[in-house]
Amino acid sequence: MCRCNLVLRAKTSMAQELPKDLEGRIMEFRRQVKRIRDNGDFPYDLIGNTKSEKCRLTAVLSRTSTAAMLPPRVIFKDTTPRWITNVLGSQGTVVGYQKKSWMYEKLMLIWISDIWVKYTKKRPSLLFLDTFSAHLTDKVKYAFHKSNTTTVLVIPGGCTSILQPLDVSINKPCKTSIQNSWVQHILKHSNDEVIRKPPKQLVVNWIEEANTKLNSNLCIVKKSFLVTGLSNARGKKEDHLIRNDEVRKEINAIIAEVLGEVNMGFHEPEPTNDDPFESKGNDESDSGSEGEMNVNIIPGIMFTFVSPSEPESNIYNGHNGYVLILLEMEC
Repeated sequence: MCRCNLVLRAKTSMAQELPKDLEGRIMEFRRQVKRIRDNGDFPYDLIGNTKSEKCRLTAVLSRTSTAAMLPPRVIFKDTTPRWITNVLGSQGTVVGYQKKSWMYEKLMLIWISDIWVKYTKKRPSLLFLDTFSAHLTDKVKYAFHKSNTTTVLVIPGGCTSILQPLDVSINKPCKTSIQNSWVQHILKHSNDEVIRKPPKQLVVNWIEEANTKLNSNLCIVKKSFLVTGLSNARGKKEDHLIRNDEVRKEINAIIAEVLGEVNMGFHEPEPTNDDPFESKGNDESDSGSEGEMNVNIIPGIMFTFVSPSEPESNIYNGHNGYVLILLEMEC
């Protein structure tokens, strides 16, 4: 596996551990939001949220409560900028690099000056950030203070799944769309002797394609700001939408409609007399446990076929009584 740059990863069963005083943190944060909005006149298009999402690279996504999309920022793992001028984005995507592909203080300062300040044009604005360390450094705080027009509110730790609009609506479908593009890339090159990692330009195109899909229905983002209680109209007219299960169901339904049925690119094989997944070697050499068969469909990537009698959560498609489990590949 090391020779082919492959890695096995186990997905966590719970993305975020909720704090014991969750309700208290939420109520205090919402009181703070209400107090600041009552004291300041912030247009809805200047109430924003940004989120840095890392998965082998970092994508910084930003939206406002009117669903306006700020240019994405993509940070690749590299140490030299020799390739940056060759990577272009149609949505104004800003491409950068860092030795571990992290969003750190210097890149956050660049995001403030090159994206946020240019968008707000020094108009009064309200920005919600999570407790990521790069958001809380002294230099970053000073940069916002220097702008003299941006009020920053930090979402309490452990509460982003409830209070961060991008966590409610954007991040998961965006990841799903990029993952599907990555799998299609693997399948396209399945006959190659070596499956190489996709070019950086192609990855940027995938991210922009995911954004385009989500932008086809802007109410996803608008409802996310409402259900988190960050942009609701004054006078309690829209308070009934806060943490409303029906609104969350609507958001999930719209996301499912936008992305469509997840198609990993596998098709049912033509029926034959022989089982296409029948083990054809010495049974003693099979590495799978009882009820499993390991089959190399694509060079360098191992797929596991598990008997339906063994319940599995990561099921993408069925083949002749077996289900397919896709192991992740480092990219």
